[in-house]
Amino acid sequence: MSVCWAGMPTFLVDRDLPGVSRDQFRAAQRAAINAARMATAGGSAVRYIRGVFVPSEGRAVCLFEAPDAESVRAVNVAAGVAFTHVAEAIELDGPDRHE
Repeated sequence: MSVCWAGMPTFLVDRDLPGVSRDQFRAAQRAAINAARMATAGGSAVRYIRGVFVPSEGRAVCLFEAPDAESVRAVNVAAGVAFTHVAEAIELDGPDRHE
């Protein structure tokens, strides 16, 4: 299945992960990536973009592209990865892309 990601909305997923190690976060990240791939193969286009983990605070945020927030929620539920909030986000380029 070929998916065109151009123009697809970006969604931010907040995660509270107290006590989670870096390796556990990497495993959760792999689960989310695989669940997104499976959803896409099944006809619901969802792409995991990246995640940022703050181990000292037990928090993480992850970015996904998808047609809607419900698709992102479904992928995270299927992956078994805890999340507290899903919201549409606007990703802005850093200063090096404007020079």
